[in-house]
Amino acid sequence: MQSAGVFFIVVLCGCDISTHLKPMPVIYGPGRLDLCSIIPQERRASALQVFYATNRQSDGPANNCEYGNDVDSSLHLGVSTVQMGDKKTNWDEICRASAGQDGDPTLKLTNSTEYSDSAPFFDAINQQLALSPNHEVNIYVHGFFTSFNVAVEVLGKMLHCSARRGVMVCFSWPARQSMLVYASDVERGRASAHYLADLIEQIAAHTRAENINLLAYSAGAPCLTDALLELRKRHADQTPDQLKTTLRIGVIIYAASDLDTETFSRQQIVQLKQLAQFVVVYVSEDDVVLGLAGFMSGGSRLGHPDRSKFTKAEQEAVAKDPQIQVIDVSDVPGPQGFGGVAGHYYWYANDWVMTDVVVNFRWQISPDQRGLYHKPGMSRWYFPKDYPDKITAAVKRFAMPTTAPANP
Repeated sequence: MQSAGVFFIVVLCGCDISTHLKPMPVIYGPGRLDLCSIIPQERRASALQVFYATNRQSDGPANNCEYGNDVDSSLHLGVSTVQMGDKKTNWDEICRASAGQDGDPTLKLTNSTEYSDSAPFFDAINQQLALSPNHEVNIYVHGFFTSFNVAVEVLGKMLHCSARRGVMVCFSWPARQSMLVYASDVERGRASAHYLADLIEQIAAHTRAENINLLAYSAGAPCLTDALLELRKRHADQTPDQLKTTLRIGVIIYAASDLDTETFSRQQIVQLKQLAQFVVVYVSEDDVVLGLAGFMSGGSRLGHPDRSKFTKAEQEAVAKDPQIQVIDVSDVPGPQGFGGVAGHYYWYANDWVMTDVVVNFRWQISPDQRGLYHKPGMSRWYFPKDYPDKITAAVKRFAMPTTAPANP
């Protein structure tokens, strides 16, 4: 992609801001699910723990590490504490805000502890998995302009919205907070992909995760894609069925992804489908950032695809493929951006789309089971007007009773 000041100004807006609890997924609130009642007793506190893996250089002692933007030659593994509100914020206040009532606490990273070797990291993941029936490990690959702290804080919110069940791992590649280095930072992400491939392999080998789910946002997509292609190469002798046992990848989620649409759709997706149960691609016609990125690069971007590049037969093949879910969020009501920039931040700025991501993290189920629908003659899935009711009913069918004990 070519550099241009206007593009970076657009990307800059709203990328590295405070993380707030609201908006919340639409499955929670009066008449819906009571989030706090399904959070395991051991995790009912104002602080959350998010695991991380990063090839950023570390600074400070192991029990209080900070990570800047410099690139390191090794992968650091650890756990971060994310505080909801301040130290005076009590559980009742968190529960009221989680139910859509008063209050909107911020989430702030307060401490990162790095493990001296990998074994305690995987032991800690297994201990957290044992606290609830949710044995999913979810790995998040952030986008451009994102600091280590903000990426972890965003994932802390996702952990809370997932009823603090399962495990969240932030893979933080060394993105810088400068609007002048987009192209070189994408290359930084791609150069970090082999570390991400290692992380996925090791989590599969050393934890009791039932599924490893992956979410790539914006410029994090090239990093994730290269990591997955590397994994397919490393396991070239295995069939897709064998890979399901070896790597246990559940769902791969691409949100507002800055990838070349044609390369992804005609080449890379073939190998990704061999690795995962589902590949979910969120797209928006209103994504200003990716629309401009496509104009500048001379090719459409995955999160803002140009359908004219594909034949009718190709689009029909996508519509019929049960492993591929292309979900159009263009018409979803509610905010999808920050700072006047439309359509690029929907996965965590919009309560409907965030809900679909949370549900994908917990259950690998089809779009129609999640309340989405096809328009006649279209290869994409869409959100119906009564989506909040449909997804709440669906989750109630799959979720544990609200009186479930903390331990399985």
